[in-house]
Amino acid sequence: MTSDLPLAAPARTPDRPHLSAAWLIGHQATLADLAKDGINAPKLKRLREHFGEKTATTLAEISSQHARARLKFGPGDWMTTAKSVAQATERHVARYKAGLFGSQAVFDLCGGVGGDAMELARRGPVISIDADPQISALATANLLLDRIAWLHETAAATPADSTDPSPPFTPPQVAVVTADVTRYPIPAGVAVHIDPDRRPEESRNPATPSCRPAAESVRVVAPERYQPSLGEVRQLLENRPAWIVKLAPAADLETAPDANAWLSTSHRQWISFDGSVREQCLLGGSTQTLAGVTAGGRSAVRLGREGIRYRFVIDAATAADLPALDRSVAIAAAPGNFIFDPDPAIRAAGLSACFATRHGWACLGGPAGFLCGDELPMQTGWGQAFRTLWSGPADLRRIRKFLRSDQLEIGTVKVRGTSHDPSTLLRQLRSKRASQKVRTANSGPPRADATLGEQRRHEHDLTLLLGRHSQGVYAVIGQPVPGPESR
Repeated sequence: MTSDLPLAAPARTPDRPHLSAAWLIGHQATLADLAKDGINAPKLKRLREHFGEKTATTLAEISSQHARARLKFGPGDWMTTAKSVAQATERHVARYKAGLFGSQAVFDLCGGVGGDAMELARRGPVISIDADPQISALATANLLLDRIAWLHETAAATPADSTDPSPPFTPPQVAVVTADVTRYPIPAGVAVHIDPDRRPEESRNPATPSCRPAAESVRVVAPERYQPSLGEVRQLLENRPAWIVKLAPAADLETAPDANAWLSTSHRQWISFDGSVREQCLLGGSTQTLAGVTAGGRSAVRLGREGIRYRFVIDAATAADLPALDRSVAIAAAPGNFIFDPDPAIRAAGLSACFATRHGWACLGGPAGFLCGDELPMQTGWGQAFRTLWSGPADLRRIRKFLRSDQLEIGTVKVRGTSHDPSTLLRQLRSKRASQKVRTANSGPPRADATLGEQRRHEHDLTLLLGRHSQGVYAVIGQPVPGPESR
């Protein structure tokens, strides 16, 4: 790829207040080269001389985010800024949510740079709306780039000698609009996906009344401070056949205005992917049916790269009784044969006690901590299970003594409910021998029934788990049990 960035400074081109999608795609080679080689002072100077201060700054930021954007959206030269890529939906999560709308037309409100719209556009018509004209231009460019990639994927999947009589594939209609979503005339009868901005109101730019503030600000989780407000969002969703509201994973809907109305009509779902909770969603209308859930309930979904791997669902009656379940769940003072770290979606959804009760486990110290028991649950893929090798107080001397006695090493530290820093503990527990040792790529996980002698071959797989119970801070050294994915 050849860059169109000049080596010498020619006559300066006009500095553009907003870069159009066509202009951005036309300068894709420049952006790709900047992303590949990085920005240095001479290169930034040439950019400013050629494009002007504002344009150069935008180009530099877009190119600097290419790597982060690929992690979110997959291979490609995506157009994002630092803030917009942080707010964007990860590709696998967006694909899952898009599937809940079927093929009906969807308005993607506060659409950002197109993280959700790209997947929505692969299954039906979509109109993405955002208040920021530059963000809208980035979304337009991304949707076009994704459309091209999708057409190539479709063509590659079609055999060259195919005799299929069906008409040629026609992609769904897609459009991007710059507007305030609270004032835009959204047609009746269309589905809505909305990602209200999770920023303090005082940091918003009055010129962009909804969705994306221009000023850098700190993200908040209080739903009453979203823009648009949850009250405005409810008005946008009235009489819609299907809708999804994206919230922060830690958003506390119980304290929000009109909480009872939201809790009775929507289903709350927490979605995890690649070891972290990506978002909390409110599902309404036909999205509940396609998700296999009901209004008033809540669920946790763990996604894999091929779609849903695990789903844990409770109904409205059980959801209303969660505080009582937290109080009545079995509490253990010491770990059993196994200790279990639930998937982050289970914890974020407040379903740890319910999950433990269903599987006959106890909470070690409380619902916010680890779970434990003498038998493995049927679905160990809902988290990581560990065979207990040693347990006791969180005393580094005792922990080191046990490790030295069997020539074992800690590879990971997990903490729940204490102020310990995992990275600091790991450094304190690592021996010189462990620091110098290089693991082989084909070592593989140990068997669940491996002896301590066999476990020495996998000594860096051992995990130290710290939490708090009635007797203080406890420590457990555990051997990870291979889950269904690795069996």
